[in-house]
Amino acid sequence: PDENPALLDFASRGPLYGAGFSSGLLLLGFALSAVGLTDIGVESPSFADSLLVAGLAQIFLGGHLAEPIVQVNSLMLAGWAGLLINALNCIPTGETDGGRIATALWGRRTGGFLSIWTVLAMAVASFGSTLAFFQVILVLVLQRGPILPSGDEMTDPTDESLKRQGIAMLALPLLVLLPFPVQLIVLIQDQYSTAAFW
Repeated sequence: PDENPALLDFASRGPLYGAGFSSGLLLLGFALSAVGLTDIGVESPSFADSLLVAGLAQIFLGGHLAEPIVQVNSLMLAGWAGLLINALNCIPTGETDGGRIATALWGRRTGGFLSIWTVLAMAVASFGSTLAFFQVILVLVLQRGPILPSGDEMTDPTDESLKRQGIAMLALPLLVLLPFPVQLIVLIQDQYSTAAFW
């Protein structure tokens, strides 16, 4: 792309379509699971690996989450895998689509700064998450280079819908990759029940 608006459109359109299709599969899989059309078992704690998936699991599966193994439709897992791949691609680091989106929205300097801080945050998170460890390795080995310069990097995107699309794609990793804070919720519930008792 020869200018930042074109780069933003190019970098955000693929993940947008991929995440949209994967979200459809995820919702269809949850809906089929809710009516009993299941073909695979998933350990209940696995749903807490994602804020989005944990929330949808509460809506569609409810009481079944108390069981150690939850029967689901395999379309749910296919959609989750697709969202995971798109979310990893939208992390604003290196030459990923997320790095390109950040550069197109806020410029090369801010995009580079955001990339460095994202890698550092992922390195810290990798002590508790295998997925974060592998993403750090991927970025450092394959995606570390700077984004190729555009012909005109001074033209900022002016289309508000395109900006919102880019920001939504940068928010996707937060929804899909951040774990559901089960321990925090249990702690808050314990504190509330103790306060109510006294």
